[in-house]
Amino acid sequence: MIVRPLREFLLAAIEEGVPLQVALARVVRAMGVKEFAAKVRMAGPNLLRTLNPRHNPTQETLNRLLTPFRLKLSLARIDRPPWISARR
Repeated sequence: MIVRPLREFLLAAIEEGVPLQVALARVVRAMGVKEFAAKVRMAGPNLLRTLNPRHNPTQETLNRLLTPFRLKLSLARIDRPPWISARR
């Protein structure tokens, strides 16, 4: 299926520091806007608006767009770097 390579591309792009909206926009355009919009049950113009970096989609919307790739947004604890003192 075409989703697996696009999932790997999405993860690699994010790992390299590409903003999530930009990475998703590239993947959606590679997959086809109409096809992806149908997959996430969202109108094409709304999908394109969501992917525009000028807009600020909700976490719920981003999770909806990540669902076909079996991904979701979450928080992860970042361990304290060793150069920061524990006694602050």
